[in-house]
Amino acid sequence: MQRLAVVIGIEQTRDAHFPAVHYAEAGTKALAEVLRNSGTAAEHLHCITGSLATKTAIESRLRKVCSAARKGDSIVFAFSGLGFTHDESGHLLCWDSLRDDLSATALNLHDLHEMLCASRASQIIFLLDVGATPPQEDVLFQLNFSELTQLFSDSAKAACLMANDPDEESHQTPALGQSAWMHTLVDALAGRATKAVAKDGTLTVLALQKHLEAEMPRVLRKHFSGGTFQRPGLYGEQNAGAVLADLSRMLGDDGGLLEPQRLARILFRSETSRRIRDLSGFRKQFQLPENAGPSTRKFIARCATADIRADVDEIFAAARDHLGYKRKDMESTTDLDGYATLRTPDFDYVVSMNIDTDDLSQVIWRREIGQISDIAFARSPGFQAVFGARFDSLVFEFAEPVDVVGFVDRLEESPQKGVRVLPESNGEACEVTLVGFAGQIRIERKALTIHGRSTNSAGLLDQFLAFLGIFRGLGDERALPAPKPI
Repeated sequence: MQRLAVVIGIEQTRDAHFPAVHYAEAGTKALAEVLRNSGTAAEHLHCITGSLATKTAIESRLRKVCSAARKGDSIVFAFSGLGFTHDESGHLLCWDSLRDDLSATALNLHDLHEMLCASRASQIIFLLDVGATPPQEDVLFQLNFSELTQLFSDSAKAACLMANDPDEESHQTPALGQSAWMHTLVDALAGRATKAVAKDGTLTVLALQKHLEAEMPRVLRKHFSGGTFQRPGLYGEQNAGAVLADLSRMLGDDGGLLEPQRLARILFRSETSRRIRDLSGFRKQFQLPENAGPSTRKFIARCATADIRADVDEIFAAARDHLGYKRKDMESTTDLDGYATLRTPDFDYVVSMNIDTDDLSQVIWRREIGQISDIAFARSPGFQAVFGARFDSLVFEFAEPVDVVGFVDRLEESPQKGVRVLPESNGEACEVTLVGFAGQIRIERKALTIHGRSTNSAGLLDQFLAFLGIFRGLGDERALPAPKPI
């Protein structure tokens, strides 16, 4: 069984007269990432946003997944944007929908349902974030409750989760960077709603709906003024037993894979290049380094002091704004060796700069965050608001060195479905790839590194959890064991 998905987000159509749907694209990309991390193969996941989301492009991707689907498969269709009703029929607005020919240039919901249900897939799951907006002229910008009810009640294999009642707004806020419903849904698909997940690690449409119904009021109270209301909807309840995601690999045996001892050995990291000439302290009369010795490091540190200080000051200010720290909660230090540190109750942030030994005209910026207080903090909206997609790697330091050669030998002697290992010839490291896993995994004697730009740092944590779910015991005070069966 495999899952195929078409995920669409349109914030603003080509016709700027239509209302904007703020954060639709960011939410769509976050949803695509968790679908990918929870097992949707890259070739079966189509994320279409902005000006690429034309009617032609969307219908092309839909035909592609319908053609690829087999018996036992599931298809997820997700849409975040504008919807409207014309002649009692619901439509989804494409980027290039025409104002004077709206119905013909939008996606007809009934036709879309028929197209997906005609495929050989056994389950069809709609995820619609289409809030009501003020009508324009004769266009009613909301879907038709009666049509939704009849369409999915009569469906043999489709169920639909909708962000709101058709006549309600889908609330968005900058603090979340996406709609409240999409934020809550993505959290659940990332494995952060353990009560909704069955003992076997599966998350059904019905269980997800119950989680959304319970959690949405809390999210709205936290981020919106009093009286803000939104009711997530489920249509086609007879098909709501469909499994939307198998999170067993992300949660591991009990979901407690990141206890404090392991969390303390995790670093988020990013490295970027910059020209020495662009450093604030570099002067026209200075000469570029000719070697990477101690004197060069001191020279780089002097030139970079102001840049490093500015970087830490930026995080200092953002942490005060988004995490509520007071001045006395944070300690900032800058030394003369090209380092600066910001210590807070929940994390340590370190910035360093050094010469690029492969190109002496460049420096390498390294930014790291470690000593994270708990996993909930790393997943919080405040953490995301401060750090966003700043990091592209997660580094996990082993408590004891790993026998990389022994690990590779065990995998090659007992191959695991969906796991591929590529050792280096010297035996000092190996790369591991997993089916449905987005990051690049490198194992060395002292550390594991997951590399891959994520929409947020919590996404890197989720990728690490997926890996831990297979290779149990990782990071314990013993050599890395063989993986558990998939």
